[in-house]
Amino acid sequence: MDNALDVLSSTAEDGEIEILISVYHIKMWYSLLIVLVVVLGATSQLLVLDSKKLALLKSKSAIGSKSDSERLLLTPLLEEGKVATSRKLARVRGGPFPADILSYSGYFTVDKQYNSNMFFWFFPAENVTYPNAPVVVWLQGGPGGSSMYGLFTELGPFRISPVNETLEIIPYAWTKNYSVLFIDNPVGTGFSFTDHEEGFARNETQVGDNLYSLLVQFYTMFPELQDRDLYINGESYAGKYIPAIGYTIHKRNPTADIKINLKGSVEQHVGGDYVTFLRRPDVRKALHVGKAYFQEINGHVYEKLLEDMMQSVKPWVEELLDSDYRIVYYSGQMDIIVGYPMSTLYYESLEFKDAQEYRNAPRKPWYVGDELAGYSRTGGNFTEIMVRNAGHMVPSDQPEWALNLINKITNGEEF
Repeated sequence: MDNALDVLSSTAEDGEIEILISVYHIKMWYSLLIVLVVVLGATSQLLVLDSKKLALLKSKSAIGSKSDSERLLLTPLLEEGKVATSRKLARVRGGPFPADILSYSGYFTVDKQYNSNMFFWFFPAENVTYPNAPVVVWLQGGPGGSSMYGLFTELGPFRISPVNETLEIIPYAWTKNYSVLFIDNPVGTGFSFTDHEEGFARNETQVGDNLYSLLVQFYTMFPELQDRDLYINGESYAGKYIPAIGYTIHKRNPTADIKINLKGSVEQHVGGDYVTFLRRPDVRKALHVGKAYFQEINGHVYEKLLEDMMQSVKPWVEELLDSDYRIVYYSGQMDIIVGYPMSTLYYESLEFKDAQEYRNAPRKPWYVGDELAGYSRTGGNFTEIMVRNAGHMVPSDQPEWALNLINKITNGEEF
């Protein structure tokens, strides 16, 4: 055994389940009786994909190859009860990756009929005794954007040097105090793949089903994490993915053998060409992805979800609120993609049992030390926050304040 991470424990207790979801400037936190949703970001990527770029993105297919034996498919091992073997094989070793940063990567099969497989990269917390740290899930937007963007440019442990393609350690990485799971979602995004056209998601119900399947397998592989707080985070179009998986968990958790615990979201900004880096042979070998072609944004995934783009997830948010889940939204004051005034119109349109209390509530100042970080407004289980001097990417513009915000949420503190 390399460390405490390799010690398997019993399954989780039927305790409190908390979930936090973020994007569209919406983040969602969820517990068996209390869910918190925070929405963080908007669909900016939707606006820039013109027909020429879409055609270019479609030139690289996400259809897989059954003959690629170098891809690490973990589902068969888990079905045979070989949990220790799956963890051993999934360890990321060699290549350019630091030996002192532990991580695991590979594929979970989420649809056997079409051989649809989703890529993940998991980093156990560095500074918190394992497995005590909360778990954070990161989902990128697009649709079709790889979560490797978030890993290398927002909240992962390292970034690509713009000078020589070496890795630089990020001092404020969320992987220091949280165990972070990056997922290439939906199927076909990034390193994820399928063997059939029907394997691509066409709506948020399918997105939620696939993510739920992945999370169940993740907790089968790491059962000692089942009672940890789990935060589902993301940005841009992930503002639909997150309510989708939150709603799926809400419906399935009561009768599920594996209970899911969510709760958090964070971003940071860095530079360097991570796409070229991820296509290097030594990197691909270390990540167990075989011949899979990495795509920063997959236009085919985008195209398959075109009809889904105008379908609202608002009813799911309202049902979670009426089911006594706590929901928190935050927005950047200077976000010109999803402006705060526009966001408040959405907040005030929500119909739930404490809606009028929220609409009548005064704004409260939120301080980080001596600095005024923003304002909050609460009604019942619903809270919305405006972060001062921040744009579309709040944690990138105000990393200290964003960290304080997330810490308050995870610690159950009021703003």
